[in-house]
Amino acid sequence: MQDKTSPFEVEIRFAFDSLAEARRKIPFLDGCLKETKPWKSSLYGPELFHFGSLLRIGTIFPETNPISYLCLKGPDAGRYANIRREMEEVITNGVSNSAVLGYLGGTTGAAGPEEVSDELERLGHGKFMSFEGIDTFGRYEPYDINVKQMECPELGYPVIIEFEKIASSEEEAFQFEEDLQRIAGELNLEDSRVHDEPPTLVYRARFGKH
Repeated sequence: MQDKTSPFEVEIRFAFDSLAEARRKIPFLDGCLKETKPWKSSLYGPELFHFGSLLRIGTIFPETNPISYLCLKGPDAGRYANIRREMEEVITNGVSNSAVLGYLGGTTGAAGPEEVSDELERLGHGKFMSFEGIDTFGRYEPYDINVKQMECPELGYPVIIEFEKIASSEEEAFQFEEDLQRIAGELNLEDSRVHDEPPTLVYRARFGKH
């Protein structure tokens, strides 16, 4: 992924057998998690996936109208955390100059999510997997992290908690990776850490080793 302006997501995750266990091991969860949203994610481009990239259309369902996104993430560059450069854009009401579609060599205008999906199919990046769940979002300022609680039966764990930082450069991303590793150590969470990302967990559950 050659785009040099998009930010890097830096993420680590921890799996728990219950919400009670997660809250016991991460005491600040109750105070920082604020907003719950159901979601659905569809993965496109099996060849991209097998070579380490993630192309998806995601929809979240807040109390008002659904919001859809088109997202392309480059290969994971992390050693401890997952580090991916991300291009993301809202496509709920269409898009007139899609950076993602343009990057993939497609027509950059589309009237909405269905038309974006059709263009991805036309480009040879067909949909191959969908899954859904419920996320609860928040932020913990003392650690300067975004926090997400994920519940999706197909992930193989009852609850996954994600810590995230957003970096503007590769150098900053690796510094944030060190920060997240330190945080995991301070909270004694190493035994709960899961390196695989949700799409990989679901793919392995359905199709075997990725």
